[in-house]
Amino acid sequence: FNAAKNWQLSWYGGVGDSPDPNPYKVTVEVNPLLSFSSTFTLVGIAEFDKNVAEPPVPVVIKLETGTDQDYFLAFNRATGPNAENVEADNEVTIVQVDGGNGVTYAQSYLKAHLVSGEVYTID
Repeated sequence: FNAAKNWQLSWYGGVGDSPDPNPYKVTVEVNPLLSFSSTFTLVGIAEFDKNVAEPPVPVVIKLETGTDQDYFLAFNRATGPNAENVEADNEVTIVQVDGGNGVTYAQSYLKAHLVSGEVYTID
C-alpha cells in the first residue's frame, strides 16, 4: 500500500484524521502558496512496532494543503511486506491523492521517491 492508503487504513494505531492523537500518523499543515521547508524522520511499516523513540517516529506524514488533494510521505523500507518492492526501495515516497482529503477512497499518484539529501517541491 502507498502512503495515502496507509493513512486511510486502521493499521498503526487507527485511521488518519482520527480525533485521537496517533504518533504513527502525523499531519503537518502547509500552505502551498507560501514557501515551506522541513525535514522529517520516518520509519518503515515493517518496523513500526520496533519503534522505541519517544515520541514514536511516524509511519506516514500527511501534508495538509487545505484542499482535498493532500500529499502523503512514507519510508518504503525494503523489508518485511515490502521486501520484494519493484520501485523506490529504501526511499521516501511522496503520494498525492486526487480528492477525498486522504480520508475516503480517491485515486492516488506517486509524485516522487527520494533518497537522503534529495528534495521535492510541490507545484
